[in-house]
Amino acid sequence: MDETDNSGNEFRLQKINEIQKQLENEIEKRRHLTKKYKKGVKVTNAIDYVLAVSIMGLSVVGVGLLATIIAAPAVMTTEMVSAGVGIMFILSRQVNKKLVAKAKKHEKLGDLAEEILNKISNHISIALNDDNISAEEFSLILSEVNTSLETFRETKEKLCATTKESVEPLLQRVRQALKQR
Repeated sequence: MDETDNSGNEFRLQKINEIQKQLENEIEKRRHLTKKYKKGVKVTNAIDYVLAVSIMGLSVVGVGLLATIIAAPAVMTTEMVSAGVGIMFILSRQVNKKLVAKAKKHEKLGDLAEEILNKISNHISIALNDDNISAEEFSLILSEVNTSLETFRETKEKLCATTKESVEPLLQRVRQALKQR
């Protein structure tokens, strides 16, 4: 093997390593975001439990105050607070739905990036059987990478578009809920 073939092989190995690192970084990023959104889901679930208990407690207090008839102004205040807590509960549920959707989106993107990395790694393993990556093998790997990354981008755009489209109905529901109160 002469010097040009060796330097070409090193260049191809370097490019392949860069692609692998890029995909590994993408996988790590998606795993981190999924974990972050799942923590958010846990927090909103805890907030929901607190708000639900608050609504029940305020309702019980309201009924108790209504029984005394004298405390009518206190009943109105209690019921106003209860209505506010109810609105916060509705908003919290909507935020929870969005966080769950985002967590699923990032999980799917991470899985897709991992699938692409595995597919490319298989091609690389086959190419490295003879400790040399020929120009044809490198071309095959690059075409696989380009095809896979294009699929990844399309999937990412599709998932992002569905997430953005689902925000508008949320805003409309929140506006309607606020108007009803």
